[in-house]
Amino acid sequence: MQKTGPRMLFYAVSSSGLILNLVYFTFMTIYCEEPFCFLKFPFIPFSLVVLLTIPLYIILGFYVKKQFETEEKLVKAMKRILNLEKLDRLKTLFLTTVSHEIKTPITPIKAQLQMILKGYFGKLNKEQAKSLYIVLDNIDRLDGLISDILDVSRIEAGTIKFVFEKAKIGDVVNEAFESMKQFAKNKEIILEKKIEDTGEMVFDRDRIMQVIVNLINNAIKFTPKGGKVSIYVKKHKRGAVVIVEDTGIGIPRNKLKQIFKPFYQVDSSYNRKFGGAGLGLSICKGIIEYHGGKVWVESKVGRGSKFYFFLPRKPKPKDKSIKLLNP
Repeated sequence: MQKTGPRMLFYAVSSSGLILNLVYFTFMTIYCEEPFCFLKFPFIPFSLVVLLTIPLYIILGFYVKKQFETEEKLVKAMKRILNLEKLDRLKTLFLTTVSHEIKTPITPIKAQLQMILKGYFGKLNKEQAKSLYIVLDNIDRLDGLISDILDVSRIEAGTIKFVFEKAKIGDVVNEAFESMKQFAKNKEIILEKKIEDTGEMVFDRDRIMQVIVNLINNAIKFTPKGGKVSIYVKKHKRGAVVIVEDTGIGIPRNKLKQIFKPFYQVDSSYNRKFGGAGLGLSICKGIIEYHGGKVWVESKVGRGSKFYFFLPRKPKPKDKSIKLLNP
């Protein structure tokens, strides 16, 4: 619609009132057969009413014009929203499709490498084996990155699969603790736990394990040699709260709200000390929120961080996708 539309509407409404007034006064002049008879009794009251309608028609014209402009803005805003939603769906579809297509050939590549390293195609010397192990390690990293991107896109699209079952959150924490002990030992970091009995709950065991392992892994990664990482499970009247606390480098206050966004790095410099794509915490957020829970963090630079998540006793799955890329 052209920009002149509201203006023309204003002119139409206000001028129509003025024309009606002009017709009235012309008729009165002709009817009375003398000038300004509409200012004489008994026509004065009617004439005053008609004169007072002139500003009313102008005000009405402005009002209609304003309403028309507002409606036009709303239509444009709705179109922008629909276009953004369409782009958002295309973005998620693109991430899912491309990640899946890249992941498909990784499986046979990895299998062939493992067979070569095990000597199925002949014995390797030390240099050859060392080189192939480097390739295998980087394929594992790539595979993990693609899996993370797939998780993010599936959470966004609402297609990620969850298998809810009865389990104890303490058992899952114990399992995650055992799996991370060697990593902590290699970095000479103390790893400890304190678990309260929360009873049986209903959740996706594998996905919650993924969350806990990710939080412990991050805590160890960002804690210097000689530091400590503690995992707590606390009973809550509506479920359980899991806390992963470290004595690491901490997170600046102005970046606490950003760290759950995909691909966000607290240190985004090219030569940053710690690797990673910045997807782990956003995946944790999506998994916990899908269960109907909540995840948050407290941190002070140089003093460490405490990551919390609340898990309800029974899940309250979301009916729609969870926005991670544009929260």
